[in-house]
Amino acid sequence: MFNNIKFLDSKPIETTTEEITEINTEMVTEVQTESSNIENNDMIVVINNLTKKYHKTTCRYAKSQNTRKITLSEAKEQDGIACLVCKPE
Repeated sequence: MFNNIKFLDSKPIETTTEEITEINTEMVTEVQTESSNIENNDMIVVINNLTKKYHKTTCRYAKSQNTRKITLSEAKEQDGIACLVCKPE
């Protein structure tokens, strides 16, 4: 069985159900890994080099310029300030 998936350029591609299942499995695995990392302070956060505020990677404020990805424990070691919106603790 094939499903049409459209991208921003509106060019459809043919994708099998198996391929979609594989993509979904990879996404679930990534979320599970992120969840387990949260428990041991290895969660990846985005820190602003200027303000020293750190955010979850999904936070709307993590998209600004002058940022880099580090672990939560590194952000704390660098005396970073946790975002009050996404609360990456």
